[in-house]
Amino acid sequence: MGERLAIYDRETGLLAYWYFILRLDEEVVRCVRYGQVFSILLFEAQTGRWASDDESVLFRAMAESFRSCDLVAHLGNLRFIVLLTNTDVPGAMVWRERLRADEQLRDLTVGRASFPADGESYEALLTAAGASEDVVADSVQVTSAMKAASQELATHSQNQPNTAA
Repeated sequence: MGERLAIYDRETGLLAYWYFILRLDEEVVRCVRYGQVFSILLFEAQTGRWASDDESVLFRAMAESFRSCDLVAHLGNLRFIVLLTNTDVPGAMVWRERLRADEQLRDLTVGRASFPADGESYEALLTAAGASEDVVADSVQVTSAMKAASQELATHSQNQPNTAA
């Protein structure tokens, strides 16, 4: 019970940021070793659309929209990040389109990065997700807050001890 409280955010029920970064680093190591792929999606909801009473609906929708093997974390300020295990670039695009088709999640801006195509470290992937060119080309705006958040994640993550082996 204590471990669950430590790795999950109380407010959202989603993974805590520190644990997500730990698992992302482990996934990079695993995929390098076994020659596999994965993708990450970086989401930001429009703050004006979601009243604080409705945020729990958003949190629940994010938690229920993905497979049990995928990792979903809340980054604060209605920003989320998802690690899609064994998912290549086309697969990540399918997930993005599924979410855009969901009425509740239609207003999300989405950034995407895939390993190893967009980077071979978790820092590079976080940066790429915040500046995803294909997202801009598909008329989904990547906000400056998303770019700043991905830079902040990458910078903060570099300062954390590497515990993956």
